[in-house]
Amino acid sequence: MSASNMKIPGASAGLGGAVFAEATAIIKSKDMLMHPGTELQWSDCDALVKAVKAVPEYR
Repeated sequence: MSASNMKIPGASAGLGGAVFAEATAIIKSKDMLMHPGTELQWSDCDALVKAVKAVPEYR
């Protein structure tokens, strides 16, 4: 996604980037691109959930 310069439509200045960064961090930390089917725990997504909740357009 980062290679495609993807933007999150409607996201407030900088906050959409935080969501993207947290999602990317999960992908990298679990090496998900090399291990399809990786299972996540809810706790693995705490930072992502917090970032999503910070964006008013996602509420």
